[in-house]
Amino acid sequence: MTGLVVLAIAVPLLLAYLWLARAAVRYAKRKTGSNLVVTFVVVGFFVVTFGDTVFNRWYHKEVLCKREDVGVRIIEKIQLPVDFMDQKTQRPNFPLPLDQPFFKQFSTAELRTSSGFFPLTAHGRKERTIVNNQSGKVLARFVDYYPLGGSWWLVPIDWFGEDTLIGWLNSRQRRPSCFGGATIDSLSTISSYFRMTYQEEEK
Repeated sequence: MTGLVVLAIAVPLLLAYLWLARAAVRYAKRKTGSNLVVTFVVVGFFVVTFGDTVFNRWYHKEVLCKREDVGVRIIEKIQLPVDFMDQKTQRPNFPLPLDQPFFKQFSTAELRTSSGFFPLTAHGRKERTIVNNQSGKVLARFVDYYPLGGSWWLVPIDWFGEDTLIGWLNSRQRRPSCFGGATIDSLSTISSYFRMTYQEEEK
């Protein structure tokens, strides 16, 4: 059903685009008789259609993903009690029993913001933190950026919104993270924080 709805929207849009492109080429050919002008018209159509997307993805990769806050940063390390350590290897026993009282003092928080100018530099920022509930201190932070601009020609499909299946499927293809593929969820659990802390100590 979803596929039929997407096709019902995409096919007319594609046909209208092809018709408009063909009409513009024929008009330029008839008025000027110049193959060079026709070439410029064709290139112009591609630039108008995809140029904003290309620039937005370049801005994401070459500007946003090179900011200093991107990635995981361990701010403060918490030592695990001996009850959760392997006595022989002195390594944490993963997976950690997060239902134990010790882990109740930690929590995860996530903040998503958006900025930039659509369609060229629009982007989203995802920040996930591990917080010590008792002191209020941030123990670790993970930051990632994903593009929101470009692809103005997909706006009609975006009207469905990401809360719908069609909008969700569409958005999955347009939001690469700074780490390749879909946005990853580092620091998604308290256990991942302690795992990363231990890995840092091993280096």
